[in-house]
Amino acid sequence: MEYPQKFFEPIFGWLEKFVAESRTPVQFDVKMRYYNTGTSRTLFEIFSLLEKSDAPITVNWYASTRDTDMIDDGDGFQEDFPELNFNVIIQREVAYE
Repeated sequence: MEYPQKFFEPIFGWLEKFVAESRTPVQFDVKMRYYNTGTSRTLFEIFSLLEKSDAPITVNWYASTRDTDMIDDGDGFQEDFPELNFNVIIQREVAYE
């Protein structure tokens, strides 16, 4: 998407409130065919918010074996957010819903 920050903007307020109030474990699955630098920055902000939660947070980052950029970016996020249970899941073909 061209303007990911604008797309995700409505959920940031909700996510901040949820993280502050909820102790419910969260599983955040990331499955994308393509994303750009703007989306990467937005995901960084989302992961930063999730990392502030007192609840257990699991991030599953799905990537195709053929998409080395997605694998590398997932590994980078995994290093950037050690407080999250961040899993880079490499699959032959990623099933998108």
